[in-house]
This record gives sequence, structure tokens and C-alpha cells, in this order.
Amino acid sequence: MIPVTHPFVTLGIIATLAALGIAAIAWYQRDSAGAREYTAVMIVLAVWSMLYVMQLLQPTVSEKTPWLVARHAITPFIGILFWVFAARYTDRPALASKRYLAPITAVGVAISTIVIWNPGSIYWVGLSAAVTDSLPVVDITFGPGFWVNAAYTLGIVAGGHVYVVRMFQQSLDVYRPQLAAMTIIGIIEFGLTAMFLSDHIGLLPSLNPWPHIQLITYGTTLAVIPIGWSYINGALFRLQPLAGQTVIENMDDPVFIFDTDDVLQYTNSAALRLLDSSETINPGEQTVETVFGDRPVLRAQYRQAGSGQEPDSKTVEFVVDGWVHLYDLQSSVIYNSIGQAVGKVVSARDVTEVQYRRSQLRERTEELEAKKAQLEDKKAQLEHQNKQLDRFNSFISHDLRNPLQVADGYVHLAKKTEDLSHLSDVEESLQRMAGMIEDLRELTRIDQTDLSTEPVEIDAAAEQAWMQVETETAQLTIEASGELMAEKELLLHVFENLYRNAVEHGTPDEQSETDQSSVHDEPELTVRVCELEDGFAIEDTGTGIPEDKRDSVLEHGYSTASGGTGLGMSIVRTIAEAHGWEITVTESDEGGARFEFCGAEIPASDT
Repeated sequence: MIPVTHPFVTLGIIATLAALGIAAIAWYQRDSAGAREYTAVMIVLAVWSMLYVMQLLQPTVSEKTPWLVARHAITPFIGILFWVFAARYTDRPALASKRYLAPITAVGVAISTIVIWNPGSIYWVGLSAAVTDSLPVVDITFGPGFWVNAAYTLGIVAGGHVYVVRMFQQSLDVYRPQLAAMTIIGIIEFGLTAMFLSDHIGLLPSLNPWPHIQLITYGTTLAVIPIGWSYINGALFRLQPLAGQTVIENMDDPVFIFDTDDVLQYTNSAALRLLDSSETINPGEQTVETVFGDRPVLRAQYRQAGSGQEPDSKTVEFVVDGWVHLYDLQSSVIYNSIGQAVGKVVSARDVTEVQYRRSQLRERTEELEAKKAQLEDKKAQLEHQNKQLDRFNSFISHDLRNPLQVADGYVHLAKKTEDLSHLSDVEESLQRMAGMIEDLRELTRIDQTDLSTEPVEIDAAAEQAWMQVETETAQLTIEASGELMAEKELLLHVFENLYRNAVEHGTPDEQSETDQSSVHDEPELTVRVCELEDGFAIEDTGTGIPEDKRDSVLEHGYSTASGGTGLGMSIVRTIAEAHGWEITVTESDEGGARFEFCGAEIPASDT
């Protein structure tokens, strides 16, 4: 047996180990597209190289023949596996479909069968011994079957290389190392094949410096250099540009991809529609300034990527195909698997329909909120009306019944005694009932009135109300001159009721004749209308309201006068609440009653 230290044997072993090493690297990245298929290719190449090593180690032609036959028999499968790898790696599944793979495999199996059986010496005509550089080799006279095998295998491998090279040509600059590696490998493979075939073409001079040595076997040894370089610099099986391009092309969202020189490298049809430019966009030729010449907002978004700050996502309007569309813009830097910046991408997502739905939802929400507020107001109004009805029911059931019973009693007494003087008492009760009914009507009107306020002069309203009340000897002093927003008629009721209350309850029932004579020139009662920062106050110089009674004086039905309806102060409170005023019962400086109305709306001054 020939020693393994012979250079051609040693190179064959190195080629085998190199193929196994590349297979191990590819298998390490087996989750990447094409890596598993490339692993199979390199394993078959390792077996193919090892068979040649075993052929060289045999001393005679007869001992070399089985290894030679086995090597030529598996040659077609190198082409088949490389074709499957190219289909997978370049994301062209159609190439691995039955339409292509079935006839390719069938031809390969047929060629392998011809190699093994060599019927009619169709594959080789004869095998003879020869010596090259002191190494026993086989001088082969090939038949037409060999040339079919060579054309088939080289054609399949060449076709796969074409798809791989085209893939890298359509990609960014970062994929140039892979293109260079594949190109170098192809040149090595086909160069060594040409040298091998030149030994067997009589019409051409032999290019092989070592006749009968199949230098193609050592191609893997040389190819491992560019493949390893490509792996270290770009991670060959972690970059799948064509698959990404296919996805981008089918996207409805515009996408622009630029390289590190700001040159457009790839875009899709949706992006071209977004530009709406009369100029032709040519990837690989135009810079970002030209591509986004009519879209400065896209150019600004592009500049944000890689500027050191996080790119903002913004929504902008573009007219596309004659219609206004809303787009969310985003931009980012593209990195390869080793963290190297290789370009930038700008994308625009059409959110027109989403924004329209959001707008509809927002309007519907606001509408429901408004209805909810209306319902809550209506609920509060109904609750207030229910409370009023309860008060009215109580008033009618108790307070109004008393004068009715009194009147009924006097009528019965007048009938019995035929004394018509009792009818004056009946008349008095009826008048009290009429006053109660009038006050009830006023309370009802206030609850059912939607206030229509206007600027009202406090002093004028106070003076007008004073003229509507029997004030006897009381005197009015007005110390207010401002305006407030109010419904004038209701404001007059406030003044009138408080004036009556002051006159009826603020003057002592009994005064001595001495007192009367000493003060005959002095008014018994003074009522003052005062101006507050956000309202007004009405006070008197009368006897005042005891502190323990101030909280209840505004309650419904409260009265200290025998002929009072108990509704006057309730009307005052209801009017104040209807205007949104806060009413406070306190004491004047002279010890009389003081009613303060705060929280009123003051008209804006013209100056």
C-alpha cells in the first residue's frame, strides 16, 4: 500500500477533514435556512474525497477500481444536494418542488446506476496502470456516460451557483463577502474540473501538471479558505436577504432600505406609491436626498435613525392615489449578526382605517359620556322633585289642613248660632290658605324653570322689590351697586320674601308708649342691601334670629308667625340653589338677621 505521507494522499486527507470541518460549522447553524442542506453537501464531499484517498493508497488497478467506481457513482448526488441547498438558501421553494427535483434526481440515479454496471463500456472503455510523481494511478479511457455525468453534475452545481450569486447581487453591501466567497469557490471548482477534464480531451492540450491526478478532489481544501473568511465576517447561514425581500415585496406597508452610504438599495411597490413621484426610482443609484426629495418628513425620519437618540414614531398625512392616508413612520439602523451597522430602514404603516375607527370610538364614547351626564342630571332632578313632592305632600296633609279645619269649624258655628260674625274668621283662614297655595305655585314654578340668566343691577332690583312689599314704617338702605347674573323675576322674589320676613319678624310685638314717643321720628326697622365680592347680603336692625334656629329657618314649612305659610324662606333657599348660590344665615352688626348669598356669577367688566 502506498504510504499516506505522499503529498497527493496527504492533500486528499486534508481535503476530507476540511469538508468535515465545514460540515460541522454548517451544522452548528442548522436552524438557519440552507445550513442543514449544506451540511449534507459537505459530508458527501468528504466521503467523495476519502474514496479518492483510498483509491490512491491501493497499489494495483484492480484494487483501485472499487473505490474509483464508488466515487464516480456518488458524484451525481453532489449536484442533487447542492441544488436542494441553493433552493433552500435563496428562498426559492419552487426549485425543490417535484417539478424540478424529480427529473433531476431520476437522471442522477440513472447515471449512478450506469457507473456501477457500466453496460457496454458506456461509462469507461478501459482502465490501465500509470505513474505520476512516483504514485501509481489509473489511466482511464472514458465513454459517453462519463461526459453525461460530468455535464450533469457541473450543470446542476453551476445552476445552483447562479441563484446564489443572483441573490447576493440583489442584496446590501454587507452580503458582498458572501458573494466573493461563492465566486471564488466556483472559480476553484470549475478551474480544477477543467484541468481534470483536459487530460481526457484529445483535441485540447492538457492543463493538468500532474497527469491522471484528479485535482478537483482538492478543491475543498482551497475552498475552505473563502468559506471560513465569509463565515467569520458575515456568518454565512445567518443572512437570508432574499427571503426578507420576498416578505417586504408582499407587504402592504411602504419600506425603504438604504446602505451605509445613504444609497437606496431596496424598496417595494407600496413605497413607490407613497412617494407619488414623477421621477423613476432606481435602487442602487439614488441617495436618500433624491428619493425623499418631495417628502421632507421621510428624510427627517431617516436622519433620526442612528443619530444617538431614539427615533420618534410619528403619524403624518400623505396623499396616495388621490386619497389622504395616515401613516405611522418608523426608522431604525440595520445590524448584521456580529453587530455591524449595514444600513437603515424607514417604514410607514397605513393607519388610516385604525385612526378612523379610533375617531369613531372616541366620538361614540363622548356621546355616551354626554348621555350619561344627562341621565345623571335627570336622576338628580327627579330625586329633587321627589323630595319636593314629599314636602308638598307633607304640607298639604298637615299645614294646609289646619286652616281648612278652622274654616270648617267657624262655618259650622255660624250655622249653629246664626252669628255671621264668625264668617270673618272663615275669610281669614281662606286668605291664609290662598297665600299657601300661591307660595306652593311659586315653588313649583322654580323647580320647573330652566333659568335664563342675564346681568341684573343689584340696587335696581332691591329698589323695585321694596316697592312691592308693605313695609309700614321700615326703611331701606342700599349699599350695593354691582351686577350679577340672575333671572330677574326670581331675584325679586328673594328680595320680597326677605323684606317681608324682616318686617314681620324683625320688629318687637310690643313697645312701650315711652319708647314709641321717643322714637316717633325714627324708623322702627332698617333693612340694608350690601354688596359682597361674589354676591350680596340682606340684613336688618330687628330682633334677629336665635343662633339655634338659624339652621332650620330655611327649612320647608318653618314659620314663627301665626299667619305665616312657612314657605317664604323655603322659596328663598330654592331660588338660591337654582342659581348655584350658597346662602348663609347669620347676625348683623346691630343684632338683626343677616342673609348672605355667595358664589354668584359676576358679569365680565367692559373695561
